[in-house]
Amino acid sequence: MCDIIVLLDASGSMYSMKEEAITSLNEFIRQQQKADVPNSLFSLYTFSSEITTIYKEVPLESVPEYTEYKLEGLTKLFDCSKYCVSDKKNVVLLIITDGDDTDSETTRTEAKKILKEQEVNHNWQILFIGANLESTRAGEQLEVRNRFSVTDGLSSLIRQLSEPISLYRTKSVENFGATFNIARNSTV
Repeated sequence: MCDIIVLLDASGSMYSMKEEAITSLNEFIRQQQKADVPNSLFSLYTFSSEITTIYKEVPLESVPEYTEYKLEGLTKLFDCSKYCVSDKKNVVLLIITDGDDTDSETTRTEAKKILKEQEVNHNWQILFIGANLESTRAGEQLEVRNRFSVTDGLSSLIRQLSEPISLYRTKSVENFGATFNIARNSTV
């Protein structure tokens, strides 16, 4: 079993990529539903000035299309990172944002420590998709190993990531790096 958690930026600055973000997310969900991984759970949190739980531990095969993507406010990326953690093992955490944190009570240092603990203690595989260089720097500062910068083509990158994530979820959760064949820290 390998669950998926997605943290999706819903701050006002995402407006220019709103349609692409929601289309890409729904396509990603459909692709992951096709993988033969029984009992997988899916969680989706959006973050702006508020953190909203859209789906929490819903059986992946029954996750409906997400259509209520409302954008407003600032960016609570660090608070959302802290909010989503649990003691669950073997989780793929996908973070999608277009900017650095601008509104969290959780510090960058705390968020970095929390994410690192999930990787080390619970075998979480964290992927950080930054929609520009500013957001990519946020991934660097959080020391996320699998970082991607998208200046154009979020849909294309999500499609590219979906297959190795599916392979990882259907094979050994011990060897993410061997399955994950897209160049890390790359720009698409």
